[in-house]
Amino acid sequence: MILLVAVTVSSCAAPARKGVSSPLHFAVVGNTCPESPFKQTHSDTPKLIAALNRDNPSIVIHTGNAVFAGFTSGVREEDVAMQFKNAAESFDTLDRARHFVPGELDTFSGSTRSFSAFTGKDPYNTFTYGSLLFIILNTTDSKPGIIGDSQFEWLVDTLAESGSESIIIVMHHPLFRVKGYDGAVVDNAERIISLIEKYPVRAVISGAGEVYSRREQNNIEYYSLGCVPLYKPCVKDQNRYYMATFFDSRLFVEGKKL
Repeated sequence: MILLVAVTVSSCAAPARKGVSSPLHFAVVGNTCPESPFKQTHSDTPKLIAALNRDNPSIVIHTGNAVFAGFTSGVREEDVAMQFKNAAESFDTLDRARHFVPGELDTFSGSTRSFSAFTGKDPYNTFTYGSLLFIILNTTDSKPGIIGDSQFEWLVDTLAESGSESIIIVMHHPLFRVKGYDGAVVDNAERIISLIEKYPVRAVISGAGEVYSRREQNNIEYYSLGCVPLYKPCVKDQNRYYMATFFDSRLFVEGKKL
């Protein structure tokens, strides 16, 4: 499935600025968890990693649910740690810089401690590629769909201090209700949207669910890039991962199967 979408956006609060000087090719993948907390990483995981390596992205962004933990009854913290160990071994064969976004299944009883041990980072953080700033948010800030007050204040400060020419925000849960997805959306999303519209945010990417969607509002593109888990068949209009190209404030997205 190919979803080639040219996106030209600019901040409503500032004149359009020049984007990154060369194209950035990056991959978006998610929902690579096993079928249950008590099963191993899917046998097709090496096939997925090989496909990502062949597509040769500069970076890979995992939009959440690398393991199956969450609030499942009977799961022990050591079970979660073992799942993250298996996930780390799988992604160590990915020959690219990689960044992880926490999903609800990456938490253990509401805590992201094991997730942070796996990534080596706080559950919300930033990274840059040239003049392009990526902001990763934790939308499971105590429970699915929540961005807490402390994280929101961090986002306020991060945006105000960034000075970046272009910004892409990545999170697990979407800010809007998405057709074909009946899970959690971000609570009190209006305050997030009102904030980011003041800055050169070019796109917001979420990864919950298993569907693709795109909408534009006030010159910002909102993408839901949901990936079908390997333990499920991938039917028409569904994808295992996505390849994206960002250049001169435009984003092109292509859905990929295996």
